[in-house]
Amino acid sequence: MVGVLYAGLPRVGKSSAVAVQTVSNLKKDIAYDGSSSYLHRHSAGDPKISHSPVAKSIHVTMYRDWRGRTIILDAPGLIDNRNKAYKLWSNFSLETSYALAENIKATSVVIHYTSSFAPGANADTFRDLAVALLAGSGPEDTKAFCDNLCLLFTHVPSYSKLDGIVRRLEDVYVSFLKEHCNILEDLTRRYPATNHTGARLLSAAQKHIGNAMAAVSGVAHYEVEDLRGKIERRRGRINFEHERLQDDPQLITLERVNASIVLLETILHAAKTKRVVLSKPDDEKGCQKQRLEMEAAYRACRPLCRSVLRRMAASRRLPSYEVYEILEHLARQMNTKLETFNRAMSTFLESASKKDQVIRAISDDWRAY
Repeated sequence: MVGVLYAGLPRVGKSSAVAVQTVSNLKKDIAYDGSSSYLHRHSAGDPKISHSPVAKSIHVTMYRDWRGRTIILDAPGLIDNRNKAYKLWSNFSLETSYALAENIKATSVVIHYTSSFAPGANADTFRDLAVALLAGSGPEDTKAFCDNLCLLFTHVPSYSKLDGIVRRLEDVYVSFLKEHCNILEDLTRRYPATNHTGARLLSAAQKHIGNAMAAVSGVAHYEVEDLRGKIERRRGRINFEHERLQDDPQLITLERVNASIVLLETILHAAKTKRVVLSKPDDEKGCQKQRLEMEAAYRACRPLCRSVLRRMAASRRLPSYEVYEILEHLARQMNTKLETFNRAMSTFLESASKKDQVIRAISDDWRAY
């Protein structure tokens, strides 16, 4: 199986984006909150688009694109908050897709621009996405995954252009670097390292951080360069092996911020290689433009090979007891529905039998006369 995987947080417009790529005749509709519009067609075989705050997708679903050439995989939200069973089933479905695929041509990450990057947006939204995408993968697999990403921004203001979006992302990128630097300064003060530990960690930090200067341009380049130098020096003065550091909530925040920085670097690099698309399907012309731009973005991505997909599936693998718990939960739900159906059918058949007996008695009476 070869295809394009659409991923993202719940209710950001993944299924709507898949509908644009897969459905040829679309019609305009309004989102449940009235704040945005998108195009889709009501049909049993089309992507399930939610008209309420509750998502509809529960597992990876396969469609053909509008040309019939590419398989598109519509994944459920990466952080499902409906209940534990939904979350387990969604993760199991994604893990199975990675395990079965021959290769993934591209992973299209759908991002709600307004809730993630607009002024006043909650930074935790983007952090959640970054952690969900990158958690559990080694450096090599992370790089391969980032080279496989293309980005689709939904809920973008109608007047926005890609250059303006990139400048906004650079500002957010610098703010994450500053937050990273401040957290490291706090950890340096509370968990100082010895010279030996500091030298070793500084060397590891330099390898891990890499070259971020190519991600930004102009004045931001020099600000990023200065912040990167501070981050490297401060990481080298922290004792990451301190026994109390592992329970410090700041360390969790640091990991989330670091994942956000890596994902933002990927987005900024993708913008330079034509792997970022702004979703504005206000009419059929806008839908056709989005289809063609997404196809160009797929071609610019580096496919994920079978070996990388196997390692990614292993990193996301659920414990056996959780998988059994999913199946047990589904069996229990199906059994409950089956018992309800059996009771209803028994009542119906019993009622039909009684009516039949009454009709026969009336018929016999008429024949007697």
